[in-house]
Amino acid sequence: MQTYPSDLTARLAIMPFQQVGVVESVHDSDDSIHVRTDQGLVRARCATSCLIRPAAADRVWLASLGEEGTYVMAVLDRPGTQPLQLLLGRDATIRAEGKLTVLAAEGMAFRTPQEFSVDAQGLTVKASKARFFLQVASVFGRAFTAAVSSVSVAGNRMESCFERLTQTTQTTVRHVEGADLLSCGTADYRAASLMRMHGENVIVTADELVKSDGKQIHFG
Repeated sequence: MQTYPSDLTARLAIMPFQQVGVVESVHDSDDSIHVRTDQGLVRARCATSCLIRPAAADRVWLASLGEEGTYVMAVLDRPGTQPLQLLLGRDATIRAEGKLTVLAAEGMAFRTPQEFSVDAQGLTVKASKARFFLQVASVFGRAFTAAVSSVSVAGNRMESCFERLTQTTQTTVRHVEGADLLSCGTADYRAASLMRMHGENVIVTADELVKSDGKQIHFG
């Protein structure tokens, strides 16, 4: 266990001071930071204003408030290319009276084990590629418009409920391996040139009337 020289301990307890030291170790268990100074090893806490989380080998600025303790006020420099970590320590808000822009040269990631929400009057997303991995997705809105050159959807089950559905296409191709069932009030199929129905067995039934009308009708 690290012991502190009596003269250093006495000075830390009665005399506020500022000095520079190098972080020797960071302890998450009690949020203490051990800093090596010219006068010895100092145990300090990270000041609320020091947003960069100190790491071993950092050169830091210390301020002692006497009996109130010693604080790491700022990280002056960090050797090597070890990434920086901003630590707020509690609920926080970043507020800009004007426009806020966040720039990253090599990518950006947002991670949270809880809910992530966006509340804005307008939302614009621009990307060359987009991937979404979702277990459950719910979308509620008044209007949806999409303009794409190709759409591919693969899934085990799809259900849709509309008051009115209108589709316009040049060609429609459907492959149904099992049953294709339609239940409706009225079905009206019209073809400009040719309509063909073929099957191993074709059954046409009606409760009251079956009518065939044309200039020529061929059976067999």
